[in-house]
Amino acid sequence: MLARVNVEMKSDADGLEIKALDLRAPGATQLRLSGRLGTTPAGIQFQGSTQVEANDPRAFVAWLTERTEEPSAGAGPWRLAGDVTLGSDAIAIERMKLELDRMTVAGRVAYAWTVEDRPARLDAALTATEIDLDRVQLLVQGMLGGAAFDWPREGALSLKIGRGLIAGVEAKQADVNVKFGATGLAIEQFAVADFGGAALAIKGRIGTNAQAPRGALTLDLDARALDGVT
Repeated sequence: MLARVNVEMKSDADGLEIKALDLRAPGATQLRLSGRLGTTPAGIQFQGSTQVEANDPRAFVAWLTERTEEPSAGAGPWRLAGDVTLGSDAIAIERMKLELDRMTVAGRVAYAWTVEDRPARLDAALTATEIDLDRVQLLVQGMLGGAAFDWPREGALSLKIGRGLIAGVEAKQADVNVKFGATGLAIEQFAVADFGGAALAIKGRIGTNAQAPRGALTLDLDARALDGVT
């Protein structure tokens, strides 16, 4: 059930221009978007700006994915804003700002579903002042439930985190830049200034296109305690 639907749009030969669309969706969600809906060689595509504020993100995601079961993990209000490009096989969000459970993540992210000649791909460049990765994992699993998403087999990931929690261990000033694909994993930078009492930096490459993974890594470790590394 949708409520308070207000829309202003204009159609032409190239598609549909959505000047403004506001509606209330399940999960006490306020959705606002504007942009253009048109066709590309790959199919229908929307490109524009989007704002989503959901008091119950579990119910909102369940509605989006046509899921009826209720996930068990709880989550607070969820807010997302950014410039979205959504097609039949991919979604990209530029200038993204996500607020979830008192955590804020900014940057860009793009995900492409598996197609016949290409595996699923993820490209992301994200920054966060403070984040609990264990909590994020639980929240995402709870919101997605049984929704099917192909695990990405190729892509690039860049992370800059001021302070984070990983498996209950505090990490400070993390800077990660990795690429992965069919031939292996390239770690251009994996640096943590303080990971449970240790400064850690890793660079190198691991190839996975042979019968057994092989490669070389350079490790720089300066530790007064090994709790985090262990």
